[in-house]
Order: sequence, then structure tokens, then C-alpha cells
Amino acid sequence: MALTDWVQTAAVIYFAWQQNHIFKQQNQIIANQSERTAVPSEASRLRFVVRYWPTLAMIAVMLLTGYDIYDRHHPGFGYDPTRAWDISKPLENVYNAHYINQAVLLDGKHFIGCSFDNVTLVYQGKGGYVLENSQFSKRNGELTSRLASSNRIVTSAMSLSAQMDALNGCKTGVTSLAPNDPVGADLPNVPSK
Repeated sequence: MALTDWVQTAAVIYFAWQQNHIFKQQNQIIANQSERTAVPSEASRLRFVVRYWPTLAMIAVMLLTGYDIYDRHHPGFGYDPTRAWDISKPLENVYNAHYINQAVLLDGKHFIGCSFDNVTLVYQGKGGYVLENSQFSKRNGELTSRLASSNRIVTSAMSLSAQMDALNGCKTGVTSLAPNDPVGADLPNVPSK
């Protein structure tokens, strides 16, 4: 929301409160003319809530709406992969680089003939990547590198792949679905890793 929207909202709340105050005074004048009290005493907070509940409900809804708008437009929330990737932009070529003990961002890069030793491969899901003729160091038969992401969708996919790999002898394959492919449709056989 723009600053002008917040100012407008505050002005509407203030003027609604002022109008409510004027109506309260008018009711008191009419009650005095008929010699009875139209407005309960100010001593009770419960009576305040009963009297002003529509205004309080409106303020609560406005606050929740403001939070919802913030939450939807805050970076890291509401990830939309169809808007995140710019397919017209070519991948950046990286030739024969040697990465040791560091974090390497994969998004938007084409690694050719690179070596990775004890690195954290960071993938945020903001663009494609290619690892071509690249080497990964092993110690005691285990890869020394690992995957990481701050994108919850990418992290969930990595976790699912790792869980499937951990199953007894299960090797996961990867395939790409077109945006309009129905879930549950017959898919082609996927070669294992």
C-alpha cells in the first residue's frame, strides 16, 4: 500500500470517530430534553466495547487486510515460478572454475568443466542452471558438497528427493511438466539418476 492509502485510511477512521462523537453529543442533548439518560456512563469498558464494536471490527479488518497485502508482496512469500524465470535471458557461462569451501549460486549459470570441493550449491529457483562436464570431490566415497536454498518450494523439493533416495534402493528421476499438464496424467518413463 502506498503512503497516500495509509493517510486516507487514517483520515477515514478519524472522521468516523469524530462523527460518532457528534452523534453521542446529539443523543445526550435529546436525552436531557426528555429528562432521561440516553448514553450509559463512561465507567464501564464493556459498554464502550458494546457501543463501538462496529468501529473496532472495522479497524481489525483493516489491520488484517494491511498485513495480508504486506505478506503477499514481501520478498520470499508467494513465490511464482512462472514470473521468476526470464527465459529470454541466456545463462551466464562459467568456464573451468574451481570452487573450494564456499557457497556457489546456481541460478542463471551454465558451469562448464568446473570442479566443486566441499561447497554448498545454492539454488533459489529463480532461473535455470546447467552443470556440464563438472567434477565433484568425494571423501570416503561420499560427496563433500551439499545443496541449500532459502526458497521454501525448492527446499521442499530437495527434501522429497533426499527422502526418496534414502529409501531402500530407490533412485529418483526428474522430469519437467508443462504448465497445463494435468496432475495424475500418464507421464513418460523417467530414467533413474
